[in-house]
Amino acid sequence: MGRLYVVNVKDVKEFKVYKSAHKVKVKYLLHAGVGAKRIQYRLFTIGVGGHSPLEKHAHGHEIYMLKGKALFKGGDEEAICGPGHHIHTIL
Repeated sequence: MGRLYVVNVKDVKEFKVYKSAHKVKVKYLLHAGVGAKRIQYRLFTIGVGGHSPLEKHAHGHEIYMLKGKALFKGGDEEAICGPGHHIHTIL
């Protein structure tokens, strides 16, 4: 059985994302540094007019929108999403 890890998002340090991103900040909520070997959780904040880079990975991604509105791109598809949307990249 695994151990319990509890963190409050208010207590997690926020970092600016510079690599090919504009107006993006991130909080690393669950990561290898706390013992998570197979999964990561990050909280991204993207300011108005900001963007993250288009990337390709060997693994899928999940995104849950808390607030705002954003354009998501995956392959040849695009979707405008807002609060309550759960977005997946399926490989």
